[in-house]
Amino acid sequence: MRRALLFLALLTACAKHPQTPECAAYISCTEAIDPTTYRSANGLYGPNGTCWVTNDQTADTCTTVCTRERENLFNDGGSVFPQCAAPAPGS
Repeated sequence: MRRALLFLALLTACAKHPQTPECAAYISCTEAIDPTTYRSANGLYGPNGTCWVTNDQTADTCTTVCTRERENLFNDGGSVFPQCAAPAPGS
């Protein structure tokens, strides 16, 4: 039983996706604009967020959402915050 749990934990850890630069930028932007949103955004899109512990499709969808939402924040007045600028390619 102990080995099975260890194997399951290892398998789960290996299936984790890394947080994308797009989502790191989105979280930085949301925190700069309204620090009260950080906790919920980080829970979904942060380095240990739910976006990264599932499958490739979910991780890709989260990255798309982060990109779109950061762009929306930037265009809605967030351009005054350097954290809301688009991440550099390859970051």
